[in-house]
Parts: sequence; C-alpha cells; structure tokens
Amino acid sequence: MVENEPKITWNKTQTDPNDIDTDNMPKYYPQFDESGGKNKQQAPEVTRYEQFDEKAYLGQTGFIEDNEPFDVIQLPSRGYFYANKKSSVRVGYLTAADENILTSPNLVASQKMIDVLLRKKIKDRDIEVSKLLQGDRTAILLFLRSTGYGSDYPIILTDPLTGNDFEYVVDLSNLAIKELTEMPDEKGEFSYTLPKGGQKVKLRLLGPDDDRDIDDIDEKRRMAYGEGYISTKLTMRLERAIMEIDGDRDKSHIAEFVPGMKAYDSLSIRSYLGKIEPGVDTRINVKAPSGEIITTNIPFGTDFFWPKL
Repeated sequence: MVENEPKITWNKTQTDPNDIDTDNMPKYYPQFDESGGKNKQQAPEVTRYEQFDEKAYLGQTGFIEDNEPFDVIQLPSRGYFYANKKSSVRVGYLTAADENILTSPNLVASQKMIDVLLRKKIKDRDIEVSKLLQGDRTAILLFLRSTGYGSDYPIILTDPLTGNDFEYVVDLSNLAIKELTEMPDEKGEFSYTLPKGGQKVKLRLLGPDDDRDIDDIDEKRRMAYGEGYISTKLTMRLERAIMEIDGDRDKSHIAEFVPGMKAYDSLSIRSYLGKIEPGVDTRINVKAPSGEIITTNIPFGTDFFWPKL
C-alpha cells in the first residue's frame, strides 16, 4: 500500500452522473493479454502442438515446492470473497525452471501460461487459482515479475499528437494497491440501487472463470452467426454480475431483465463494480515526446515475463 494513498469511496445507493468513471468501463480490472499486442515480443514459433495437459505438466514439474524460498503477499481483497477467508498467500520466487513455463509454445498457444504459473508458485494448497479475483492475481503477478526480473517494465505507447510510437518505462514498484473499501455481505455480494429504474439489486465481482466462459460462448456464437454477429459480452457480464433483483434470484428473470435495462443503469453498474473492486491501480499518466499527456492503463502482454536485457 502506498503511504497516504487516498481511499476510494462510493455511495452504494445513489449515483451522481458526474461520478461515473468511464475509464473503468471496458473491464473491471486489468487483464494479462497472453496473445500479445504492441508490447509483444517474438514468442517461440510453433506450427503444431498437442492439446496441453495441465495436470500432467504440473505433476511432471512439481505442483508445490515446499523447500523453495517464498514471501507472503497480502491480497487486495483481504480474502473476503473466498471460502477460506485467507487475506494473504505464500508465493515462491521465479526460478530458471519457471522459465520453461514462460517460454513453452504449448502453454502460450493454449493461453494457460498465467494459470499454470500461479498454480506452481502459490504454495498454499487451499487456494483455487481459477477463483482468485483478477485484482489478487495481478498483485501476485506483479510480485513475481518485480522480484524475478526487476520492477522496470518498458511499454510502447503512441504519441497522440504525432502518431509516433515511443517507449516508456513503468516502475512496477510504484503502483498503488486499490484496497477493498466497501464490505460485501456474507455471500460476497454488494447491495446497489439502480439510479434510473430504482430496482434494488445484489451484485458480485466476476473472476477469470467467468471471463473464460463468456469468451468461449461469444466465440462460438461468432463462428455460428458469421460476420453479422454482434457480440453480447457486455450483457453476459451483467447477467453474471447481477445475483438478485428486488429480492428475486431467479436466473431466467435476470436474463430477461438485463437486455431491457436502461443504458444509464447498465453504465452505472459497470462503473460501480470498477470502483469497488480491489486490486492494483494500473492507470498511469505519461508525458509523450510532443508534450501531450497520456492517461492509460498499463498494457500487460506476453512480454511482461519476457524482458529485454
């Protein structure tokens, strides 16, 4: 936690239109993009690969190495959303053996690299990696990257005035923890009143499993419907985040309600979840060579674990 970092507050029953933070809208939390992008370095080329067997791989490499050095990482969520209520986890340091994971063509191709790495480095046996909130995953991954390869992380940005790309080095050690500022109920849910419709809803934070399911469903629909398909990821996320409407927890009712929800209520839910979710604040302000100020989220690509020396 950065000293004197201001607390994030939010009124859970009212929404001021001026307070809706659209910067948080595309995702509730930073995503590690294993497919790359501008900040992607050249991954090991692979023209064919067998389906990756995660259990066999972890059995081969050792699921948890009890004798390796570790540190205790405080979870931004404080464990409130997990059955074991653990507020911290033991995480081992990156080793040369772990670089086999980071450079494995099969893992990169199957986009399971991050999950396999976390399962190998988290030493607590009662932690289910797929259930960790993205903010907690991010905090652990930042620890692994900073202690393994250093806290300097070069990224490529585009100068909005000239259109030219330039490199900027982020100091990962300066990123502030976004702590949990609003307590969930015993089910891990938050009470919220829709500002336009007036319905009282219960909301939950989504995890990596939800994202994977939504991506899979959306991709199957895209393949089935072709070029004319309009993605429904936004409404699918809302359907999963809303657990109750005016006391009614029937999933079919929620599925019928969401598509016809007022746009402002949809926006306010996404903004609210973005504000309350604990994690790491990855927004940065960068001065471009032209003098223009860029406000952006740090892009986490495959090169996050493939630094240049």
